[in-house]
Amino acid sequence: MGKTIMLGIAIAKLVLIALFLIGRFKKVRYLIALIGHAVSTLTPYAIYLNPFRGPALLFFVAWPMLTAY
Repeated sequence: MGKTIMLGIAIAKLVLIALFLIGRFKKVRYLIALIGHAVSTLTPYAIYLNPFRGPALLFFVAWPMLTAY
């Protein structure tokens, strides 16, 4: 089942890239990218609570990118 989920995510990302390349559905494309980036930025919230333990400082780089959307 895990492989099926990963395959679905990969296909969805390929469709998103194809839409980007042909320049279609700009607002929907940006919304999907914003949601995807927000999820990947906010998921490791435990790392943000203790920023000086381990390689956590690299996670803070994602915040300016998230606000750029």
